Amino acid sequence: MELIQEGVGRWGDWGAKLGGRFYSQDAIAQTVHIPADAQLAFVAFSVKMTTLETSTEPHSILVLALYGSDSSFLTLLGQYDNTDTAYLWTRQFSGDLAPYRGQTVIVLAGAQTEGMTTFYLDDITFVVERPGG
Repeated sequence: MELIQEGVGRWGDWGAKLGGRFYSQDAIAQTVHIPADAQLAFVAFSVKMTTLETSTEPHSILVLALYGSDSSFLTLLGQYDNTDTAYLWTRQFSGDLAPYRGQTVIVLAGAQTEGMTTFYLDDITFVVERPGG
């Protein structure tokens, strides 16, 4: 299944669609380098969820996390499940990632669904502020 699809983005353009099937596991990742002179670094993204699951218990989950180039876990960027507000796009921002300056890192989005829950991701942006602007 293609995870990057046309028509599923926040503004109707391309975006990522994870889940949407019973007992699915989907993941996408992007490798980026945080410059050694970064004064500020963060990841921003838009996320939306749709679900047919009526349970108040989380059964389907989307996790965004930051990993080192050696696959070591660094920090959680966001976590969403079928009990969250559905059908609305929200813009999310990570905490400051400058402590990882000088490193190549992996931004990973992984979804595991039990029922008919779909997670959408769009506008994934990596922002770095360096000296002098």
